[in-house]
Amino acid sequence: MIKKINIGFSFTLILILLPIFCQAAFFGENDKTVAYVNDAEIKASTLAMEINKQLPLQSYHSRVSPEKIDKISSQVLESLIDDELLYQFARKLKVEIKSEEVDQNLKDMQKDYASEKAFWQKIKKSKSSKKKLKKQIERILAIQKVKQHEIFDKISVTKTEVENYYNENRDKFVKPPQFNLQHILISVNPGAMNVGWQAGLDKTLNLRAAIDNGLEFSKAALDFSADSSSFEKGGDIGWFHLGQLLPELEAVMQTLELNELSQPIQTIYGFHLIKLLGKKPKIQLQFSEIDQEKLEKKLIEKHGEIKTKELLTSLRKEAHIRIVDYQHSK
Repeated sequence: MIKKINIGFSFTLILILLPIFCQAAFFGENDKTVAYVNDAEIKASTLAMEINKQLPLQSYHSRVSPEKIDKISSQVLESLIDDELLYQFARKLKVEIKSEEVDQNLKDMQKDYASEKAFWQKIKKSKSSKKKLKKQIERILAIQKVKQHEIFDKISVTKTEVENYYNENRDKFVKPPQFNLQHILISVNPGAMNVGWQAGLDKTLNLRAAIDNGLEFSKAALDFSADSSSFEKGGDIGWFHLGQLLPELEAVMQTLELNELSQPIQTIYGFHLIKLLGKKPKIQLQFSEIDQEKLEKKLIEKHGEIKTKELLTSLRKEAHIRIVDYQHSK
């Protein structure tokens, strides 16, 4: 079987476009050019918006080093240059974007608002307009379409290729070990002083002692656990695999014997007690058991990434690109 993939271009454009307009409104007339790609300009507002999307949460606490911000800034700018090159390539190929497509995406954007009026008020407040918004939508659709037509439509993967990939990467097709736990949380306010945390620990130790002396774990969970998702089930959180729980809990869980009760485990939420109810070993999945269609899609996407890089390398060689000295903090 030969499979092709459609990368699609029905997406929530509101998440992409509104920040651009808000940034442009903030910079106003001081919106400097940070790069030239042939006859097009990339503005500081666009770069700033993309950088803000890339920076981790710690940046709000000034914990990101200037060096890391500079690295992210450089990577983001290169990505914006790539997008501009693809857009210019789409224009060169006369990729058609129908007005109906733009209008439909415009309607999709409005679904996140109480009314159409509220949506346009937001656009107006961000110093944008319907004309500018449509232009941005058209640009994004053009980039998506040129990648679809010139790259992904020309890629196919056979079942033999899929099976060969499976045979060469069998370790990636394993059902991970599963665990079943009972859980009790004694919550502590994260902002509590040492005395508050000590009180939480003392309560947890006393509860553990009571369980050791015969109190049913399920009864203790029902009466004392702050875990709203499991206390009514006696603390039973069901079956899960590694990566689904807090790392502190998983680290202890892997050391427990069946039906063994842990010592108190401290996290940002307070103190936890866990009891291992069951464990299932990892299972090697056979080729007939894996999602072959999903793997086909993954391989096509992988080939698509390679072909996209090759196309961009070619476009960069033919383009005139000039990066202007800038400072991301301005």
